[in-house]
Amino acid sequence: MNINRYIRWYDKENGDIIGEEEIIVSLELIQQEFNVPKENPMYDCWKIDILNLAFLKSSLNQDIDLSKYDYFIEADYEE
Repeated sequence: MNINRYIRWYDKENGDIIGEEEIIVSLELIQQEFNVPKENPMYDCWKIDILNLAFLKSSLNQDIDLSKYDYFIEADYEE
């Protein structure tokens, strides 16, 4: 099973998905950033807030606009 992690952003008004971008950051670094125990594989959605911006800016090719969109780290897998 291959796990890919994405940052996806959604319109705050209607919840529509606006975009996504795969991030290539180790699970260990993401777990540290979100204070998640190593035993948690982070398959759920994790909301990104202002405290996470510095960590994510180096991994993302998009500007982050928290006033317009809700951002999440999400995991997808391929068998």
